[in-house]
Amino acid sequence: MIDFTDFFEADSFKKAYTSELSTLQCGFKMRESIAGTHGLEEADIVLLGCHPMKKGSDLHVSNSIREALYQLYDWHPNIKVLDIGTILPHSEEALTPKVLEAILTELHNLGKVTILIGGTQDYTLHQYAPFRKKKMPIEITLIDQGIDLKEKEIIDDESYLMELLLSPENYVKHLNVVGFESYYTNPSMLETLDKLRFDCYRVGRVREDFSSMEPIFRNSAVVSLDLSVLRASEGVFYKNPSPNGIYGDELCALAKYAGMSSEIKSFGIYGYLPEIDVHNIGAKLIAQIIWYFVDGYQFGQKDLPYETHPQTYTEYNVEVLTYPILFIKSKRTERWWMRLLDERFIPCAYNDYLEAAQGNLPDAWLRAQERII
Repeated sequence: MIDFTDFFEADSFKKAYTSELSTLQCGFKMRESIAGTHGLEEADIVLLGCHPMKKGSDLHVSNSIREALYQLYDWHPNIKVLDIGTILPHSEEALTPKVLEAILTELHNLGKVTILIGGTQDYTLHQYAPFRKKKMPIEITLIDQGIDLKEKEIIDDESYLMELLLSPENYVKHLNVVGFESYYTNPSMLETLDKLRFDCYRVGRVREDFSSMEPIFRNSAVVSLDLSVLRASEGVFYKNPSPNGIYGDELCALAKYAGMSSEIKSFGIYGYLPEIDVHNIGAKLIAQIIWYFVDGYQFGQKDLPYETHPQTYTEYNVEVLTYPILFIKSKRTERWWMRLLDERFIPCAYNDYLEAAQGNLPDAWLRAQERII
């Protein structure tokens, strides 16, 4: 295992650990694990602090989030979360992304799930880097107010999707965008993603049927959250909030769905600005988002593969327009899947089963079949 200790701020945990905690709080459980990569072998989830790659950026952006997280009570005794600290900024701007990608690749090789806090959403490219290096096709889900496909000379949080999707070596098998607001989105960008058979969900669609969002996350290896998706009343710590958007509790629910993914390897939370965070509300919300991600991770481990444990599922056979579709429902978590013509199962919602039972092919089934063709 590579030792990255020299690239981390040594006191990030001590600076965030500002009060005495009970044995049942997250900070107490995590504190013995703070020392670079010490204790990494036993960890399930790794918390990693990072910052905007700009000169003069605040080194302690992620520590206010840590302080709020450590205060929360731990309801997940079987899940070990390791806080390995915050990556130090460097004088050479190109060095930080190389270090970040090297660390994420090493954590991926060790089979760890990583939560990134701090930085901007173009860091999604670094979340994707370990898979690109291994030439592994993956599914990515973005939670964002807009679609960041602007053509710019530099790669930033408004243009990173150009690099992600147009790179010669492209291993993005599927992309979901959750929570975008139409009036902030160029229609041609949406049309481009639709032609690629990627799926985009308006904020109104998300809030209309929230439980139907869970299957969207279920196969995602990378989930990237831009806090711009919050409405202004919730996102008081964001530089340019919208009067509309997602509520804080709804964002926690999406984080839980992300943690439940059987493929999840990294979860990035971007766009936090502590200098405008009134009463540390933003830090507290992000801490709760992390808490719910861990809660989802614990919940998601309960499902066993259908192929080897069919007795843990209930089967429903439906024929729609001469197409036989097998639906299965987990007896452990009550989550649903449906089988495609090539015998693969894809995640679905209960409403998809109801749609098929009424004689209609579910949109999710049709979209998945189109991607195969």
